[in-house]
Amino acid sequence: AELKRERSDASAKQQKQLSNTADVGMGKENHRLRSELGKVRSELRRSNESLCVERDDAMRIRDDLQIATAELDEIKNTVKMQDDQVAKLSGKIVQYRAAGIRARQAQSDAAAERKQWKATVA
Repeated sequence: AELKRERSDASAKQQKQLSNTADVGMGKENHRLRSELGKVRSELRRSNESLCVERDDAMRIRDDLQIATAELDEIKNTVKMQDDQVAKLSGKIVQYRAAGIRARQAQSDAAAERKQWKATVA
């Protein structure tokens, strides 16, 4: 019976040592995993900050593009109005040239008529 008890005590002692060894091993593994998790969290934080900066840059670029697009539209409208004015002025120039040609022709016709009338009268 005593031998049985000694074996039981030895077995219990061995089990306790194995358990302690396992706990130490688990503690080391747990510490390593926590350390690795901390590194991963830090990396994620840095990546997130970098993404936030890139997002802010992209938003600024988008805003700049919207402003530039609005300015370009304004310039296009101004150019279109100027083109319309040039077309109107070109039309008026053609009209004035035609009127000038008609006036010179009328003047020439009137001079010829005067000449003919003077010749008839004389």
